[in-house]
Amino acid sequence: MSIEQILASVNAVQLRDPVFNMYENNRLERLSTEAAEKLLHALETVQEKSTPFDGCMMYALDLLDQNDQVLCSLIVDDNGNIDSSDGRHFVRQGEVSDVLSELEDAYQIKQNLYDRKPGKDYFTLLTDVSWGRLEEITENNFIDGIDLRLGKENILPIKEHLAQASFADERTEHIVKKYILFLYSEGDGMYYELYFDDNGRVYTAENYEILNSSLTDWLAEYIKE
Repeated sequence: MSIEQILASVNAVQLRDPVFNMYENNRLERLSTEAAEKLLHALETVQEKSTPFDGCMMYALDLLDQNDQVLCSLIVDDNGNIDSSDGRHFVRQGEVSDVLSELEDAYQIKQNLYDRKPGKDYFTLLTDVSWGRLEEITENNFIDGIDLRLGKENILPIKEHLAQASFADERTEHIVKKYILFLYSEGDGMYYELYFDDNGRVYTAENYEILNSSLTDWLAEYIKE
């Protein structure tokens, strides 16, 4: 179906996390009638593009029919992109961008983005990760640090370590960040952003320590090489 045909059949819109159980407190709520109507009107002007998202997924919008069945899901990232569950890619601009910004403010999406504890399926998207980048955080832009692209072979042990990860109960408020590890999909969408501190401990983007010492060992060995 075309986006016009889908929009004509929508009865309600549901806001949720991109992955169920990615966080302990799942986000799942139906938009108000007014918010849904405003969004659907804006989506009538959405422009399609050829490339997929390349940012970090923030939330999903399920377009529901009168029987509450999902007609299509739209995944919104933090870099101006919208991807649909049927494989199409759209640009966030104009009226669509304005309405999404209003929606994010009203439902406090960005405010809560990094305040939530990872859930049991936080790393479920690892199966789609195909490459990564390890970047050293230096004192300023005039000091060069490590900046390495990690291919599939380099990523494999990372995925194995993270697949068994658990998380600390509380956020770490102050982290001296030494390295950032970005993990990307085949289409260059950023799925994960992890931090190593100056003692080798590993944290999620939400500042929860990942209780997995083997990943710390991996970093030490990889940098040594």
